[in-house]
Order: sequence, then C-alpha cells, then structure tokens
Amino acid sequence: MKKLIHLVILPLCLITNFASASVTSVVNSNTCASLRGSSAPFILYLRKGENINAAILQCAQNAKWQSAALSGFGAIENPTLHYYDQKLKKDVHKTFSGLFELVSLNGNVVLDKGQYAEHIHVGLGDNNYQMLGGHLDSGTVGILTEITVIPLKGKVIKTVDTQTGFELLSAQ
Repeated sequence: MKKLIHLVILPLCLITNFASASVTSVVNSNTCASLRGSSAPFILYLRKGENINAAILQCAQNAKWQSAALSGFGAIENPTLHYYDQKLKKDVHKTFSGLFELVSLNGNVVLDKGQYAEHIHVGLGDNNYQMLGGHLDSGTVGILTEITVIPLKGKVIKTVDTQTGFELLSAQ
C-alpha cells in the first residue's frame, strides 16, 4: 500500500511543481497581460524613466484586476506628494527635486465605475538619510522599482463617507 501511495503522490507533486512554475512571478509594465485571469501574487518590475502611477494603472488594465494590494521599494526621481491639510480642508501638493530612495511604497488599486484608481503612499529617503513621505501623486523610477502585487478576489468599490467626505473602500 505504501508503494502505491508513493506512486500516486510523486506524480501529483511533479505536476503541481510544473504547474506553479508556469505562473509568471515577475513582469514589467509591458507584460502584465500575461497575468490576465491569475490571482497569484507577482512582482511588477519598473525601469528607469517609467512613471510609477501610470505603469501600475496600465498593468492593472492589461491584467484585468478587480483590485490589488501593492507594496514596493526602489528609487524615485522628482516625486510629487500630497497630504491632506485638515485646517485648510484641502490637499497640499509639493514636488521634490532629485533622486530619492523609495524606502516604502504601500497602496492599492481598485476598479470602480469602470475606471482604475490607485491610492499609493510612500516613504522616501534623501542623501542625508532624512525621511519624507505622503500620498504619491506622481513619480518617475530613478534606477529601478519593484512592486509586489497581490490581486484580490471580489470587487472593491469606493463610497463617500458622510462623516469625513473622503472616498472609502468597501466590498461589493
């Protein structure tokens, strides 16, 4: 009986390993379409000069995600960030010139009302080892940027919270 179990389990393990090996684990902004229909996590590799926000949105569109969680690092040039000023009740935007270490990138992408929208926050380090951060409006890849993407199951939508006036995520 033990030999029979080994004969059945071994081929199943080999099939499983070959099947998982065929899943793309690293893509660039031009090859995201190869992930259409997959819910497997992967790394989106961006090269110098690419716009981070635009590349993420293009990948989402090409891969047809419903929603995804994002986490990344790398280098970024001339980022434009914003934060919400509660006293002024508006976003305050600022562009920072130069090359920065992209210490942390966290966010999400959702498909809401037929449009993809990204919500990304970053922590950036300068050449004096000082940190700054905020909501990433725009930024160009400095050397490289690697973003781990975890496609999420189910549809996520944005709804306006009556208390804050902000759009919040909810499941549909």
